[in-house]
Amino acid sequence: MAGLRSLRSTWIAYGATALAVIAFNAGTAYDTYGSWPERSAADRAGFVRAGIPLQEAFTANAAMVIMLALGAIGAVAIIGEYSTGTIRTRFAAVPARRSVMAAKTVVVTAVTTVFGAIVAGPRSG
Repeated sequence: MAGLRSLRSTWIAYGATALAVIAFNAGTAYDTYGSWPERSAADRAGFVRAGIPLQEAFTANAAMVIMLALGAIGAVAIIGEYSTGTIRTRFAAVPARRSVMAAKTVVVTAVTTVFGAIVAGPRSG
């Protein structure tokens, strides 16, 4: 899709989003790691048993950042062709505007879903 490939700002936004999400999650992991020796064995077992490591693997702040950023990236990808004027040639080639916008929406959704899964996915260590 031209809006995702041709606009340099889209790739910069994807990179900045990935860095922000990873930074939020790494910060929480580092904080937990730093306080881990201070916990008793019972607290550590309860922490793991309650599934808290999974909750801290992808924080609420990181989720908010990725939602807002991907919403903005999606908007830029769809309306970016209007600012460059390439939307005119696209609608000249395919006059069905609803079909074009639906296809653009499907592509942006697919790309952002894969991006979100890669950035937020579990890390093996």
